[in-house]
Amino acid sequence: QAGARYDQRSITTKNNVDGFDKNFNGINYSAGISRSSKTLTTRLNASTGFRPPHISELLADGVHHATMQYLVGDRNFESERASQIDFYLGTHFEHLEIVVNPFINQINNYIYKIQRFDANNQPAIDNNSGLYIFDMRQTNAFFAGGEIAIHYHPHIAHWLHLESNLSLLSTEEKNLPFIPQNRLNNGIKIEFKGENKFRINSLAARYVYFFAQENVASYETTSSSYQLINLGCTGSFSAKHQIDYSFGVNNLFNVRYIDHLSRLKTYEIPNPGRNIYIKFSLRI
Repeated sequence: QAGARYDQRSITTKNNVDGFDKNFNGINYSAGISRSSKTLTTRLNASTGFRPPHISELLADGVHHATMQYLVGDRNFESERASQIDFYLGTHFEHLEIVVNPFINQINNYIYKIQRFDANNQPAIDNNSGLYIFDMRQTNAFFAGGEIAIHYHPHIAHWLHLESNLSLLSTEEKNLPFIPQNRLNNGIKIEFKGENKFRINSLAARYVYFFAQENVASYETTSSSYQLINLGCTGSFSAKHQIDYSFGVNNLFNVRYIDHLSRLKTYEIPNPGRNIYIKFSLRI
């Protein structure tokens, strides 16, 4: 398989004082080869990516109220251009499925944010707002990662499903912000069959472990590891019309945590604690 596309974006300011008028364009391609048999699937893909700078990355020069930072863009930015190679290996048996999916990604002109320092090597502060000043920068960045997934349901218990998924991402670059935490996602699901008016279709439990993130930008804080447990149930009952229902609880043990990618991390505002939900859907 192969494909290509062309993108173009033009940005022009209406205010003649700014005098900004620039075009961004790029050609992307993707090419891949795959082979499948009864128990094995392999794929190898190569692709490119193109992202023009956002207006705020180009022309920002003021307070960003969501992050409470003074942000300064750069009107000389070029488009981000990425090249990626990824490989997929999947084994499919009657009761077992294993997937390995590694990738490498080189991004040129990668746009990120860095804190500005003054002549005394202290964080620079905007005199009017009193907020720290951050500059948008570009660099070449290399990322590598992948996913390993296992799905198993025993021969003697087709109703039982065991799943495990490990997601990894790393970079050789330092001082790049918002690199997500690696995570391990394990789940167990029990399926029920029946024709009763009131039915339970499935019961599920999920355990998610987030690894600590130590590779952070100079203005970021590290993130400790934490773990979450979620429970859920789905089913239906029939009257004049069928009603599907689901209920459960996320973050069962009310763990206090802050996702490393949370924009509220600098305010030390945690993610939601224990969350109980109930949902009904009427089929007409």
